[in-house]
Amino acid sequence: MATLKGVIDYVDEIKPNAFSNAAKTQWINECEGLVQTEVLLRASEEILAYSYDADQNKTLLTAPPHDKIYGVYLAAMIDFANGEYSKYQNTMQVFNGFFGEYIRWFARNYRPADTHQPWYDNGEAERGLMPWRGYYLTAYGIALKHGYQGTEEEWLASLHGKDGITPDMSEYPKTSEVTSIVETVIAPMAADAHTHDNKAALDSLTPELFTELYELQQFEDQTKESLHTLKESVDNFSNTAHTHENKAVLDKITQEMLDDIASIGTVVGQAHWHHNLTTLNSITESHVTRWNEAYTTSMNLTERVGVNEGVFERFKTEILYDMQGAKTSITEINTRLAALEEALSGVEDALADIVEVSE
Repeated sequence: MATLKGVIDYVDEIKPNAFSNAAKTQWINECEGLVQTEVLLRASEEILAYSYDADQNKTLLTAPPHDKIYGVYLAAMIDFANGEYSKYQNTMQVFNGFFGEYIRWFARNYRPADTHQPWYDNGEAERGLMPWRGYYLTAYGIALKHGYQGTEEEWLASLHGKDGITPDMSEYPKTSEVTSIVETVIAPMAADAHTHDNKAALDSLTPELFTELYELQQFEDQTKESLHTLKESVDNFSNTAHTHENKAVLDKITQEMLDDIASIGTVVGQAHWHHNLTTLNSITESHVTRWNEAYTTSMNLTERVGVNEGVFERFKTEILYDMQGAKTSITEINTRLAALEEALSGVEDALADIVEVSE
């Protein structure tokens, strides 16, 4: 029989995790709640819940072989809490299969009571019957539910009491109520019941096998993704693929050779010709030095000429002015010389006359 501690220890072994026993107990309580509400059809006020410290050795409600639902449900919730949603969905599918099989088995082997209607009274409002669903397996089953731990024979013997008086059974379901429940609930469920040709194979499925199946599923998903990526790479490569007749020669080309070719390409790209190649080749470092000095001297002279340009212009104006004055003086001198020449001509004539008279 499955116990709270046994289920948690088993799941911890096949699926190591960091969750506390209190958290895992809460998840088992969820599964146990499904058993009580969906299978036993207990009312909400009758639902049992466990505490790990107090109930770790307590036997769970579902007996073998259907007690595997606890481990599968706990594993699914661990996957969900870890964010492994694909694994969670797969595990929940397994759980739903196991849980459905348990419900059908339970309906075939036990007699449920579907309704129990105690009185309710809300004071000044109406009085009436309150529908209430609940599975009542057998009187012995009810005793077990409320804590009885003896065998069925011991429980039957205890019904007579010390004085051999039959106890009051008025609180237990009547045969008519049970018959009604069988007709309204069990019969429709039995109509939906079915069998599996591979029942033996299904019964052989264990949590260990499902653990291996989950790992295989994860491996399959990763493999499909890798194959898809590889196919895309191959398709992209095929679009540019081609062959060379000189493949053997091309395969000998190394990265070092390509680097050398790139360097040569740079030099060749700068190559050119000169018609005066001989003259250019005769230029020496000494020539370049002298040209640089001449260039520097020329630049200095140009700078000096620029600085003295204003002085030169003033000097030039003064010279022109002086030359104009000199030209005027020369003109006056020429005039005076002409007058002197004319006067001298008159003197010359007078002297001639004098000479003539003397004779």
